[in-house]
Amino acid sequence: MTPTHPRPKIFVGVLPSSYDRMIGLEARALLAAFAEVDRNLQPRLLGDDELSERLRDVDAVIVGWPGQSNGLSRRNIEAATRLQIVGQLGQSVRAIDTQAVFERDITLVNGPGAFATGVAEYTVAMMLGARHNMLRHDRSMRVGNESWGVKDGGALGRELSGKTVGLVGLGWIGCRVAELLRPFNVTLLVHDPYLDSERARSLGAQVVTLPELLHRSDVVSVHAGLTHETRRMIGGEQLALMKADGLLVNTARGGVVDYQALTHHLQTTPSFSAALDVFESEPLPAKSPLRSLENVVLSPHRSGHTEEAYKQIGIEIAEDFRRYFAGEAPRNALTAGQVARMS
Repeated sequence: MTPTHPRPKIFVGVLPSSYDRMIGLEARALLAAFAEVDRNLQPRLLGDDELSERLRDVDAVIVGWPGQSNGLSRRNIEAATRLQIVGQLGQSVRAIDTQAVFERDITLVNGPGAFATGVAEYTVAMMLGARHNMLRHDRSMRVGNESWGVKDGGALGRELSGKTVGLVGLGWIGCRVAELLRPFNVTLLVHDPYLDSERARSLGAQVVTLPELLHRSDVVSVHAGLTHETRRMIGGEQLALMKADGLLVNTARGGVVDYQALTHHLQTTPSFSAALDVFESEPLPAKSPLRSLENVVLSPHRSGHTEEAYKQIGIEIAEDFRRYFAGEAPRNALTAGQVARMS
Protein backbone atom coordinates (compact mmCIF):
# COMPACT_ATOMS: atom_id res chain seq x y z
CA MET A 1 0.00 0.00 0.00
CA THR A 2 1.36 3.43 -0.91
CA PRO A 3 1.77 5.89 1.98
CA THR A 4 -0.68 8.81 1.85
CA HIS A 5 1.76 11.40 3.23
CA PRO A 6 5.45 12.09 2.64
CA ARG A 7 5.98 11.77 6.40
CA PRO A 8 3.52 9.28 7.83
CA LYS A 9 1.86 9.86 11.16
CA ILE A 10 2.45 7.24 13.83
CA PHE A 11 0.57 6.96 17.11
CA VAL A 12 2.06 5.04 20.03
CA GLY A 13 -0.86 3.94 22.19
CA VAL A 14 0.90 2.58 25.27
CA LEU A 15 1.21 4.02 28.76
CA PRO A 16 3.95 6.66 29.17
CA SER A 17 5.89 4.29 31.44
CA SER A 18 5.84 1.61 28.74
CA TYR A 19 6.87 4.14 26.11
CA ASP A 20 9.84 5.23 28.20
CA ARG A 21 10.96 1.66 28.73
CA MET A 22 10.24 0.05 25.34
CA ILE A 23 10.56 2.89 22.85
CA GLY A 24 14.11 3.82 23.75
CA LEU A 25 16.32 6.56 22.32
CA GLU A 26 17.46 4.46 19.38
CA ALA A 27 13.90 3.46 18.46
CA ARG A 28 12.70 7.06 18.81
CA ALA A 29 15.47 8.27 16.53
CA LEU A 30 14.60 5.66 13.91
CA LEU A 31 10.93 6.70 13.94
CA ALA A 32 11.63 10.44 13.96
CA ALA A 33 13.87 10.13 10.91
CA PHE A 34 10.93 9.36 8.62
CA ALA A 35 7.68 10.00 10.51
CA GLU A 36 5.70 12.33 12.76
CA VAL A 37 5.18 10.56 16.07
CA ASP A 38 2.37 11.19 18.57
CA ARG A 39 1.75 9.23 21.74
CA ASN A 40 -0.50 8.77 24.74
CA LEU A 41 0.61 11.16 27.49
CA GLN A 42 -2.14 10.17 29.91
CA PRO A 43 -1.00 8.10 32.92
CA ARG A 44 -3.81 5.65 32.18
CA LEU A 45 -5.07 3.43 29.41
CA LEU A 46 -7.08 5.20 26.73
CA GLY A 47 -10.74 4.26 26.43
CA ASP A 48 -12.13 2.85 23.21
CA ASP A 49 -13.68 6.17 22.14
CA GLU A 50 -10.52 8.10 22.97
CA LEU A 51 -8.31 5.73 21.03
CA SER A 52 -10.64 5.78 18.01
CA GLU A 53 -10.45 9.57 17.97
CA ARG A 54 -6.64 9.57 18.20
CA LEU A 55 -6.40 7.13 15.27
CA ARG A 56 -8.56 9.03 12.78
CA ASP A 57 -5.68 10.61 10.91
CA VAL A 58 -2.77 8.24 11.49
CA ASP A 59 -0.98 5.95 9.06
CA ALA A 60 0.48 3.60 11.69
CA VAL A 61 -0.03 2.64 15.30
CA ILE A 62 2.04 0.84 17.92
CA VAL A 63 0.30 -0.98 20.76
CA GLY A 64 1.44 -3.14 23.66
CA TRP A 65 0.21 -6.15 25.56
CA PRO A 66 -2.66 -5.92 28.10
CA GLY A 67 -1.73 -3.56 30.91
CA GLN A 68 0.36 -1.40 28.58
CA SER A 69 -2.46 -0.55 26.19
CA ASN A 70 -5.97 -1.66 25.33
CA GLY A 71 -4.88 -3.13 22.02
CA LEU A 72 -7.04 -2.41 18.99
CA SER A 73 -10.74 -3.16 18.67
CA ARG A 74 -12.66 -3.43 15.39
CA ARG A 75 -14.14 -0.04 16.19
CA ASN A 76 -10.65 1.47 16.53
CA ILE A 77 -9.57 -0.02 13.21
CA GLU A 78 -12.70 1.14 11.40
CA ALA A 79 -12.18 4.67 12.73
CA ALA A 80 -8.58 4.71 11.48
CA THR A 81 -9.41 5.17 7.81
CA ARG A 82 -5.77 5.91 6.87
CA LEU A 83 -4.25 3.10 8.89
CA GLN A 84 -1.72 1.04 6.92
CA ILE A 85 0.44 -0.79 9.45
CA VAL A 86 0.10 -1.95 13.07
CA GLY A 87 3.01 -2.81 15.34
CA GLN A 88 2.69 -5.00 18.43
CA LEU A 89 5.32 -4.55 21.16
CA GLY A 90 5.96 -8.21 21.89
CA GLN A 91 5.00 -11.43 20.15
CA SER A 92 1.36 -12.05 21.06
CA VAL A 93 -1.25 -10.09 19.06
CA ARG A 94 -4.24 -11.36 21.03
CA ALA A 95 -5.21 -7.81 22.13
CA ILE A 96 -5.72 -6.80 18.47
CA ASP A 97 -8.79 -7.61 16.39
CA THR A 98 -6.65 -9.29 13.76
CA GLN A 99 -9.63 -10.25 11.61
CA ALA A 100 -10.50 -6.58 11.20
CA VAL A 101 -6.83 -5.83 10.42
CA PHE A 102 -6.60 -8.44 7.67
CA GLU A 103 -10.00 -7.49 6.23
CA ARG A 104 -8.59 -4.03 5.59
CA ASP A 105 -5.33 -5.44 4.16
CA ILE A 106 -3.42 -3.64 6.92
CA THR A 107 0.09 -4.91 7.57
CA LEU A 108 0.64 -6.37 11.04
CA VAL A 109 4.12 -6.73 12.55
CA ASN A 110 5.38 -7.90 15.92
CA GLY A 111 8.75 -8.45 17.55
CA PRO A 112 9.24 -12.20 17.89
CA GLY A 113 13.01 -12.07 18.20
CA ALA A 114 13.34 -9.42 20.90
CA PHE A 115 12.38 -11.65 23.81
CA ALA A 116 13.75 -14.93 22.44
CA THR A 117 17.19 -14.81 24.05
CA GLY A 118 15.88 -13.75 27.45
CA VAL A 119 13.24 -16.49 27.56
CA ALA A 120 15.70 -19.07 26.24
CA GLU A 121 18.36 -18.20 28.82
CA TYR A 122 15.75 -18.30 31.58
CA THR A 123 14.56 -21.69 30.32
CA VAL A 124 18.05 -23.19 30.42
CA ALA A 125 18.63 -21.60 33.84
CA MET A 126 15.44 -23.28 35.09
CA MET A 127 16.63 -26.62 33.73
CA LEU A 128 19.95 -26.28 35.54
CA GLY A 129 18.49 -24.86 38.73
CA ALA A 130 15.83 -27.55 39.04
CA ARG A 131 18.13 -30.48 38.23
CA HIS A 132 20.80 -29.27 40.66
CA ASN A 133 18.27 -28.46 43.45
CA MET A 134 19.59 -24.91 43.66
CA LEU A 135 16.44 -23.36 45.09
CA ARG A 136 16.00 -26.15 47.62
CA HIS A 137 19.52 -25.53 48.88
CA ASP A 138 18.90 -21.79 48.99
CA ARG A 139 15.69 -22.22 50.99
CA SER A 140 17.28 -24.63 53.44
CA MET A 141 20.21 -22.29 54.09
CA ARG A 142 17.92 -19.34 54.76
CA VAL A 143 16.27 -21.22 57.63
CA GLY A 144 19.50 -22.82 58.89
CA ASN A 145 18.50 -26.32 57.87
CA GLU A 146 21.16 -27.08 55.28
CA SER A 147 23.28 -30.19 55.01
CA TRP A 148 26.86 -29.66 53.97
CA GLY A 149 28.73 -31.60 51.31
CA VAL A 150 28.46 -35.40 51.44
CA LYS A 151 25.98 -35.28 54.33
CA ASP A 152 23.27 -34.34 51.84
CA GLY A 153 23.37 -37.65 49.98
CA GLY A 154 19.59 -37.79 49.73
CA ALA A 155 19.39 -34.61 47.65
CA LEU A 156 21.91 -35.27 44.93
CA GLY A 157 21.64 -33.10 41.86
CA ARG A 158 21.45 -34.41 38.31
CA GLU A 159 23.58 -33.09 35.50
CA LEU A 160 22.13 -31.80 32.25
CA SER A 161 25.17 -32.65 30.15
CA GLY A 162 24.74 -35.68 27.93
CA LYS A 163 21.04 -36.08 28.71
CA THR A 164 18.04 -36.08 26.38
CA VAL A 165 16.06 -32.85 26.10
CA GLY A 166 12.71 -32.62 24.30
CA LEU A 167 11.42 -29.32 22.93
CA VAL A 168 7.67 -29.06 22.32
CA GLY A 169 7.63 -26.31 19.70
CA LEU A 170 10.53 -24.96 17.67
CA GLY A 171 9.76 -21.31 17.01
CA TRP A 172 12.00 -18.37 17.79
CA ILE A 173 12.44 -19.31 21.45
CA GLY A 174 12.68 -23.06 20.93
CA CYS A 175 15.45 -22.54 18.37
CA ARG A 176 17.36 -20.27 20.75
CA VAL A 177 17.05 -22.85 23.54
CA ALA A 178 18.43 -25.49 21.18
CA GLU A 179 21.40 -23.26 20.37
CA LEU A 180 22.15 -22.60 24.04
CA LEU A 181 22.05 -26.32 24.81
CA ARG A 182 24.80 -27.20 22.33
CA PRO A 183 27.68 -27.01 24.85
CA PHE A 184 25.85 -29.54 27.04
CA ASN A 185 26.01 -32.20 24.30
CA VAL A 186 22.40 -33.21 24.82
CA THR A 187 20.40 -35.46 22.55
CA LEU A 188 17.80 -33.04 21.22
CA LEU A 189 14.28 -34.20 20.35
CA VAL A 190 11.65 -31.90 18.80
CA HIS A 191 7.91 -32.11 18.26
CA ASP A 192 6.22 -29.38 16.23
CA PRO A 193 3.48 -30.07 13.62
CA TYR A 194 4.44 -26.88 11.77
CA LEU A 195 8.13 -27.64 11.88
CA ASP A 196 10.59 -26.53 9.23
CA SER A 197 12.54 -29.80 8.90
CA GLU A 198 15.61 -28.02 7.59
CA ARG A 199 15.64 -25.84 10.71
CA ALA A 200 15.50 -28.92 12.91
CA ARG A 201 18.36 -30.58 11.03
CA SER A 202 20.50 -27.44 11.31
CA LEU A 203 20.08 -27.60 15.09
CA GLY A 204 20.95 -31.28 15.26
CA ALA A 205 17.46 -32.19 16.45
CA GLN A 206 15.52 -35.39 15.87
CA VAL A 207 11.88 -34.83 14.87
CA VAL A 208 9.62 -37.23 16.79
CA THR A 209 6.02 -37.65 17.89
CA LEU A 210 4.93 -36.11 21.17
CA PRO A 211 4.58 -39.50 22.95
CA GLU A 212 8.10 -40.51 21.88
CA LEU A 213 9.51 -37.18 23.00
CA LEU A 214 7.87 -37.47 26.41
CA HIS A 215 8.96 -41.09 26.87
CA ARG A 216 12.61 -40.56 25.92
CA SER A 217 13.40 -37.15 27.41
CA ASP A 218 15.02 -36.44 30.75
CA VAL A 219 13.88 -32.82 30.39
CA VAL A 220 10.84 -31.62 28.45
CA SER A 221 10.59 -27.89 27.69
CA VAL A 222 7.37 -26.37 26.34
CA HIS A 223 7.60 -23.69 23.65
CA ALA A 224 4.24 -24.04 21.90
CA GLY A 225 1.75 -21.23 21.50
CA LEU A 226 -1.69 -21.58 23.06
CA THR A 227 -4.30 -22.47 20.43
CA HIS A 228 -7.39 -24.67 20.27
CA GLU A 229 -5.11 -27.53 19.21
CA THR A 230 -2.54 -27.11 21.97
CA ARG A 231 -4.75 -26.30 24.96
CA ARG A 232 -3.90 -28.78 27.73
CA MET A 233 -2.00 -30.94 25.25
CA ILE A 234 0.16 -32.12 28.15
CA GLY A 235 -2.16 -33.70 30.70
CA GLY A 236 -2.20 -36.73 32.95
CA GLU A 237 -1.86 -39.24 30.13
CA GLN A 238 1.14 -37.40 28.69
CA LEU A 239 2.83 -36.86 32.08
CA ALA A 240 2.55 -40.60 32.76
CA LEU A 241 4.76 -41.20 29.71
CA MET A 242 7.61 -39.16 31.19
CA LYS A 243 10.42 -40.59 33.28
CA ALA A 244 9.75 -40.83 37.01
CA ASP A 245 12.66 -38.45 37.65
CA GLY A 246 11.88 -36.26 34.64
CA LEU A 247 11.64 -32.48 34.57
CA LEU A 248 8.94 -30.43 32.83
CA VAL A 249 9.76 -26.79 32.07
CA ASN A 250 7.10 -24.36 30.86
CA THR A 251 8.04 -20.82 29.84
CA ALA A 252 5.50 -20.68 26.99
CA ARG A 253 1.79 -20.50 27.89
CA GLY A 254 0.14 -21.92 30.97
CA GLY A 255 -2.84 -23.30 29.09
CA VAL A 256 -0.70 -25.74 27.11
CA VAL A 257 -0.32 -27.83 30.28
CA ASP A 258 -3.15 -29.25 32.39
CA TYR A 259 -1.99 -27.82 35.72
CA GLN A 260 -4.44 -29.84 37.79
CA ALA A 261 -2.98 -33.01 36.31
CA LEU A 262 0.55 -31.67 36.74
CA THR A 263 -0.06 -30.83 40.40
CA HIS A 264 -1.35 -34.34 41.02
CA HIS A 265 1.65 -35.84 39.24
CA LEU A 266 4.07 -33.76 41.31
CA GLN A 267 2.29 -34.76 44.52
CA THR A 268 2.27 -38.46 43.74
CA THR A 269 5.70 -38.70 42.08
CA PRO A 270 8.13 -36.82 44.34
CA SER A 271 11.12 -37.72 42.14
CA PHE A 272 9.48 -35.81 39.27
CA SER A 273 9.94 -32.04 39.09
CA ALA A 274 8.71 -28.98 37.22
CA ALA A 275 9.94 -25.46 36.59
CA LEU A 276 7.10 -23.09 35.73
CA ASP A 277 7.08 -19.46 34.64
CA VAL A 278 3.51 -19.43 33.24
CA PHE A 279 0.19 -20.65 34.59
CA GLU A 280 -3.37 -21.28 33.46
CA SER A 281 -4.53 -18.56 35.84
CA GLU A 282 -2.29 -15.54 36.43
CA PRO A 283 -1.54 -14.39 39.05
CA LEU A 284 -1.25 -17.91 40.49
CA PRO A 285 -3.93 -18.22 43.20
CA ALA A 286 -2.53 -17.75 46.70
CA LYS A 287 -3.90 -21.13 47.79
CA SER A 288 -2.50 -23.06 44.83
CA PRO A 289 -0.88 -26.30 46.08
CA LEU A 290 1.99 -25.63 43.67
CA ARG A 291 3.23 -22.95 46.09
CA SER A 292 3.94 -25.52 48.79
CA LEU A 293 5.52 -28.32 46.73
CA GLU A 294 9.26 -28.83 47.11
CA ASN A 295 9.69 -30.40 43.66
CA VAL A 296 8.60 -27.37 41.67
CA VAL A 297 10.35 -24.09 40.83
CA LEU A 298 7.94 -21.15 40.41
CA SER A 299 8.39 -17.83 38.65
CA PRO A 300 5.78 -15.08 38.01
CA HIS A 301 5.90 -14.91 34.18
CA ARG A 302 9.22 -13.07 34.14
CA SER A 303 11.36 -15.08 31.73
CA GLY A 304 11.45 -12.56 28.89
CA HIS A 305 11.71 -9.39 30.95
CA THR A 306 15.27 -8.21 30.42
CA GLU A 307 16.76 -4.77 29.80
CA GLU A 308 18.04 -5.96 26.44
CA ALA A 309 14.66 -7.30 25.31
CA TYR A 310 12.84 -4.11 26.27
CA LYS A 311 15.33 -2.08 24.28
CA GLN A 312 15.29 -4.38 21.26
CA ILE A 313 11.52 -4.63 20.86
CA GLY A 314 11.12 -0.93 20.09
CA ILE A 315 14.00 -1.07 17.61
CA GLU A 316 12.46 -4.07 15.80
CA ILE A 317 9.09 -2.33 15.40
CA ALA A 318 10.67 0.99 14.36
CA GLU A 319 12.86 -0.75 11.79
CA ASP A 320 9.91 -2.63 10.27
CA PHE A 321 7.91 0.62 10.09
CA ARG A 322 10.86 2.30 8.34
CA ARG A 323 11.08 -0.56 5.86
CA TYR A 324 7.35 -0.47 5.17
CA PHE A 325 7.20 3.26 4.47
CA ALA A 326 10.33 2.99 2.31
CA GLY A 327 8.53 0.46 0.12
CA GLU A 328 10.45 -2.52 1.50
CA ALA A 329 9.05 -5.72 3.02
CA PRO A 330 8.93 -5.70 6.84
CA ARG A 331 10.92 -8.55 8.38
CA ASN A 332 8.27 -9.53 10.90
CA ALA A 333 5.02 -9.16 8.96
CA LEU A 334 2.41 -11.70 10.07
CA THR A 335 -0.05 -13.64 7.94
CA ALA A 336 -3.52 -14.73 9.01
CA GLY A 337 -2.28 -18.33 9.09
CA GLN A 338 0.55 -17.47 11.44
CA VAL A 339 -1.76 -15.53 13.74
CA ALA A 340 -4.14 -18.50 13.93
CA ARG A 341 -1.32 -20.59 15.45
CA MET A 342 -0.22 -17.94 17.96
CA SER A 343 -1.18 -17.41 21.59
